[in-house]
Amino acid sequence: MRIFVKPLKDEMTVSSIAQEAFDALRNVGITSARIGGIINDQGVVLVDAPDCAFALAMLSRAGFTAVADAP
Repeated sequence: MRIFVKPLKDEMTVSSIAQEAFDALRNVGITSARIGGIINDQGVVLVDAPDCAFALAMLSRAGFTAVADAP
């Protein structure tokens, strides 16, 4: 599933959003995480469907605003 990510911190650049979100997910053990790129000034990370809810919670805890794409 695609997760669109925006940073809460204004200091983050658009080019680093996807990498930072990917790193945050991998650090909490979500091994299905993949970098999806940037779409409309939002970072995109890809995760398997069973990991989506946990990934959203962990991204929020890490300081991102994240929304999953509808399947």
